[in-house]
Amino acid sequence: MALTVAAPSLVTVLGNQRVTITQVTFDNSYVTDGLAITAADVGLNFINAMVPFASSGYNVTLIGGKLVVYDHILGVEVVGTTDLATLTADLLCFGS
Repeated sequence: MALTVAAPSLVTVLGNQRVTITQVTFDNSYVTDGLAITAADVGLNFINAMVPFASSGYNVTLIGGKLVVYDHILGVEVVGTTDLATLTADLLCFGS
């Protein structure tokens, strides 16, 4: 369905990279293969790297412009339509 994306809570410069931290909240019906996120969502023009920090029980990774959620114990992607409304992730992003 969709992500709720907060405004970046940190915007700074490190070397030649802009750095942002943005919190996202998933919704009550996860979509298989992940939910789309853009550089603009995290306050950037281009994402060079992203390090997601998710709530306990889940791992989140960026694959092809989508945030994909994995079960921390099983190591497999969460099943489509899973209710992840309580899952938040802080996204540490580097880019321009």
